[in-house]
This record gives sequence, structure tokens and C-alpha cells, in this order.
Amino acid sequence: MSTKYEIKYKSFNDIKSNMNKYNLSPIEIILIDESKRSKLPEHKIIEKFEHILEVMKDSINQKAKDDRFHVSVDMAEKYSNRTKSFFSPLVQDIILSALSTSVNNACMHRIVSAPTGGASGVMPGVLVPIIKFYKFDDDIAIKALLIGAAIGNVIKNLATLSGAEGGCQAEIGSASAMTAGAVAYLFQGDITTVESASSIALKNMLGLTCDPVAGLVEIPCIKRNAMGALNALLAVDLSLSGIKTTIPLDEVILAMKDIGDKMDSTLKETGLGGLAATETGKKLLKNLEKSHNR
Repeated sequence: MSTKYEIKYKSFNDIKSNMNKYNLSPIEIILIDESKRSKLPEHKIIEKFEHILEVMKDSINQKAKDDRFHVSVDMAEKYSNRTKSFFSPLVQDIILSALSTSVNNACMHRIVSAPTGGASGVMPGVLVPIIKFYKFDDDIAIKALLIGAAIGNVIKNLATLSGAEGGCQAEIGSASAMTAGAVAYLFQGDITTVESASSIALKNMLGLTCDPVAGLVEIPCIKRNAMGALNALLAVDLSLSGIKTTIPLDEVILAMKDIGDKMDSTLKETGLGGLAATETGKKLLKNLEKSHNR
């Protein structure tokens, strides 16, 4: 299929334009573009995404153990032992899965950067429990992953996926947008619904700073992964009800870039501002430095 079309996308609008121009599905557009960029046949790309899905599943189930400086390594375990919750069993599983993956990332276990290590809990945290709960087969799950990856690619093209460049809005915000679009597709949302879900999710995250305490991808990063997961669910629920985004996804991404460019450097992964600069944050940094000097 790849040789028949001159397809390349930079923006989400490009994906929609190519769909209309060539009468192709978004998955076909994404696979054609990825095949040309990676020099891989489309079936090999599918195989790579099958592997990605398996690693996502594993990243949830790993048992995090690390005797270095960590104050949040037991967070997922604590949540799994809860006796009360406001949420349904599925949503509880999503929260636990996001926390578990994020804790495993903090302990340097294998995860999928989706789109970064610091935001790696959002997409598997939502997709894996939903796929299991609703018994989606691997074929549709892989297509949903492709949609999410394409949204991440658009964000990379138009802005950034780096907290050091754009703040946490570029990491957790992007992960939430990618996840929302993927889940909207999973539930048979059309391209407009996918765009609305992704756009709503990202809009809700604009302005979020990257201020990791002691330079670790732990505080507040782990809890933010759970928040990004629930934000994605909200965005999908709204979009599937017929609520459409007023601002197109591409414009929301450009707004995120503008905000990130204007954000002070102390709030972009330097550890010099925000939560990292609190008295408790400074004490935790000193404790870390002492433990390394023993």
C-alpha cells in the first residue's frame, strides 16, 4: 500500500486531509507514513507495536524493589491495599496500573516511554485495564496504540515532548492526550471524536510545571501519572457523549508550545522552582546527597 500514495503528516489536520484526499482510514495513513520513515514494511510495524503492548502489560505487573532513596516506592502497594474508594473497580485498576508503571519507572525497570519515562504510566495505566475489562482483541488494541503514537508524533512535530523544554504539560499532558485519542478510537470514535478527546485532555493540562523533587522522576511525577490517566478518561467520556473541542488539536498543541516557551526555566526540570524549591523538597535533596556520600 505504501508505494501508492504520497503521504506524510506533520499535524493532525494533515492526517484528516490525507484521509479525505485518498479515502483512507487514519490507521492506513499512519502505517503508510511510518513505513516510509522507518523503511519497514507495515507488518513489521504491527509486530513492533505488538511488542510494545506486551511490554506495557509487563510494566504494570513488575514488582518494584529498590533500596536506594525512594519515598514513593510503596505507593502502588498502598493503593492496592485500600479498603475504600470513590471509584468503580475498573477505574481503581486504572489508577493502580498507572501508579505501578510509574513506580517501576522510578526504580529503573523496563517501561515504554509513552511519550517519556516520566509519563510512562498514563497510557498503559488506561489502555491495559480497559482492553482486559472490555475484552478487546489485540488487533483493535494495536490500532488504538497507533492512534496514540500518531498524536504523540504530531505533538513532537509542532511542539515538544520534553519537560525540560515545555514543562510537565509536554509530558503528562501529551501522554494524557495520546491516551485519550487512543481510547476514543478503541470505542469506535471517528476522527472528530478522537481529536476532541485528545484536545480536551491536553487543554486540561496546559501550564503544568515540571518540578521534580531532588531531581528524581518520583515526586510529584508518580501521582501525576494517575491524574493524567483519569484526565484522559474524562476527555474520552466527554467526547463520546458528543461534546466537541472548540479549539482544534493542532492549535492546542501550539498553545502548549507558547506556554512552555514563556515558562520560567526554574519550572522546567531544573529542580530550582516549584515543589523542588519547597523546604521539604530541599530537605529530601540533602538526604539524597548524604546517602550518596556514605
